[in-house]
Amino acid sequence: MLIDKKAFDTVTGALKEQGVIRDFEAQNGKITGHMMITIGEIPEDLTVKLDPNRKSYIFIGSFDFYDATVGLAIYLDKFEIASGVWSTPQVVNAESPTREWIEFFIRILVGNIDADGGFGVPMYTYISDSADFTVVPGRP
Repeated sequence: MLIDKKAFDTVTGALKEQGVIRDFEAQNGKITGHMMITIGEIPEDLTVKLDPNRKSYIFIGSFDFYDATVGLAIYLDKFEIASGVWSTPQVVNAESPTREWIEFFIRILVGNIDADGGFGVPMYTYISDSADFTVVPGRP
């Protein structure tokens, strides 16, 4: 489930009003899934140790077709992965995202971080069977 469905719905409403959703679906087919990337925390049960002298962020990806999130810590001072990827269930017995969707999360995340380490969150991604696009409100 998406971390903040209400916020996602607000952005979707604005994109519909602007014709962005209609145009995307006309070219790429119906949107069949959504992913949201936010800032989060490392789960307490993980033993990830971050270097306190480096600029790091923890990114969390949620999907409307999984009841589990994926997470990743990144050092942005030299753009290095600071941890392995983890999955956190949002409900009991939730299925973890597949490798394909974890790689998708990483690709979208990395593609929306500037060379100087700048980024905006949340990131809202719309997915069809043949394409996707990501919106980061407040960023050009």
